[in-house]
Amino acid sequence: MKSLKVDIDDVIRKTSAMSTELQITKKGSIGFTRQYESKELGSESIEFFDFREYTPQDNPKNIDWKASIRSGKMVIRQTIIEKDVEVIFAVGCGNSMLFGSVDKLKIENSVELTAALSHMLLHSGVSVGLILYSDKVKDFVKPSFGGHQFEDIRRTLMNYQAFGGETNINISIPIIHSVARPESVVIFISDFIKFNEREIDIIKKIGNRCKVAGIMVRDITDKNLPKGGYVIFEDPSEKEHLLINTSEINEEYERIATKQENIISEGFTAINAALYKIYTNKNIVDNIKDILSRNASV
Repeated sequence: MKSLKVDIDDVIRKTSAMSTELQITKKGSIGFTRQYESKELGSESIEFFDFREYTPQDNPKNIDWKASIRSGKMVIRQTIIEKDVEVIFAVGCGNSMLFGSVDKLKIENSVELTAALSHMLLHSGVSVGLILYSDKVKDFVKPSFGGHQFEDIRRTLMNYQAFGGETNINISIPIIHSVARPESVVIFISDFIKFNEREIDIIKKIGNRCKVAGIMVRDITDKNLPKGGYVIFEDPSEKEHLLINTSEINEEYERIATKQENIISEGFTAINAALYKIYTNKNIVDNIKDILSRNASV
């Protein structure tokens, strides 16, 4: 790989304008990290969240009598605690990410996505770190704050010479365990190609230590083959070429691809973790907007 076709400054400029347009608050812009946890604290609440109906298991001291009179039923106040969150992006940069049938490769989309989200989170006062991994940990930026941290993350993401190799999510575990806290959120960004039960177990183990989320970055041909007869395919790891009539296998290919995507989704759902899917044939800014809009306060 000779260079990266990315424009981080342009993506940041557009996503910054988008944040203003959507009136995305700090809570909204990082809502996918599950930064806020609901707890009942009675008079010691940090931030009011909502009312809910009183149950016999609740402490009577938490009853809000004024709200109960207004609603005609006994209710208690729910509150949320803002955690001192750190976000660690674990970006897969193996061979399968060096593919693209459209304007940009999957890894190029991932670089722009990670840079834009890191910039937004750091600007919101959140500590951000980065792990690049494939067949080994290619690079690591320890979680920290501020503008200098973004420049470190940006420089690491642009180190395209680190890309390549067979992706193995297990490689990232030791370094995640060394830095992650219960309040940490590890966001895996990958195409999750060859993701199976073993990888799901790894995600579960990490989820027992801290919060986990995933962003699946895929090319449209990861799900649907090009139509129109014979196409030459190359395996980036083995350098083998195959001439395939896509019309004969497209239906089975799509079935298998959909099944694998469902396995990935079910794996994240099993540990109550968010999974976002983006495709490279859609503009990266629109993909980021979709992610943020699901959590934005507007």
